[in-house]
Amino acid sequence: MKLDPHSALMSHLLGAVFEDEHRAERPALTSIVTHKYGDKEPGAGFYEMARSLGYRFDEPFVFWAQQVQDIFKLHGRPDGRI
Repeated sequence: MKLDPHSALMSHLLGAVFEDEHRAERPALTSIVTHKYGDKEPGAGFYEMARSLGYRFDEPFVFWAQQVQDIFKLHGRPDGRI
């Protein structure tokens, strides 16, 4: 199945994953989904979803970087290697 990374379906799927992780009190797994080219950061939808779920932050980059770190702490290998 081919899925356009900029499609409404992709946005919906990422939003559903973000919501599920938030309900389970885990960091945003979707934080590791970034632009393939350019800034290599998440799109605006990541921050919009975060705010809709109640996250509050003044510095989007700092919020995102912390989420990425938390994901790797949670899902990284026990020996610390990725």
